[in-house]
Amino acid sequence: MASSSSPRNWVYDVFPSFSGKDVRVTFMGHFLKELELKLITAFIDNDIERGQSLDPELKKAIKGSRIAVVVFSKNYASSTWCLNELVEIVQCKEKCGQTVIPVFYGLDPSHVRKQTGDFGSIFDKTCEKKPEDVISQWKEALTNVANTLGYHSVAWYDLVHLLLVFGFRFKRVFTFLASQSFCLINYWCWFLFSFSLWR
Repeated sequence: MASSSSPRNWVYDVFPSFSGKDVRVTFMGHFLKELELKLITAFIDNDIERGQSLDPELKKAIKGSRIAVVVFSKNYASSTWCLNELVEIVQCKEKCGQTVIPVFYGLDPSHVRKQTGDFGSIFDKTCEKKPEDVISQWKEALTNVANTLGYHSVAWYDLVHLLLVFGFRFKRVFTFLASQSFCLINYWCWFLFSFSLWR
């Protein structure tokens, strides 16, 4: 369990993890703009060359971010880069007290949690010829984050509504995290998620 006995000096407010193929032009571009308008600093990885293993600069950015927003989409599991990012995020969640907020973009959360459906089929293909210990880490990270209360795109009328609601409430979550202890975070995320479903 992460220790909350001493405050951390976070470099970034938000680290976004996502599949560019699915959401860079749609959800993520608008989301990052919303964060900028609200003076929330997000890590941008445009200058990092993607490969099979995580760049040291990227690991440093993950560890230096107060909140990780993981946008699960159909092709998220097709990228070993994204999956390795997720493993690093879960480690920071457990060791550093980082808050993780999942967004399920056009996906049933249970498909991510159990690696089933189209998401599971894509994940299985990515796992071909990969070491068992690596596959196990990916599965554990997917299940861990998918079990966290977050935002599901089908709960809103359309993408614009999702962006407006998520952007506004994300600011409230961030303000809360900046002023309250870690032990209350789970309750707050549960409250926001439940409230959004009943809007």
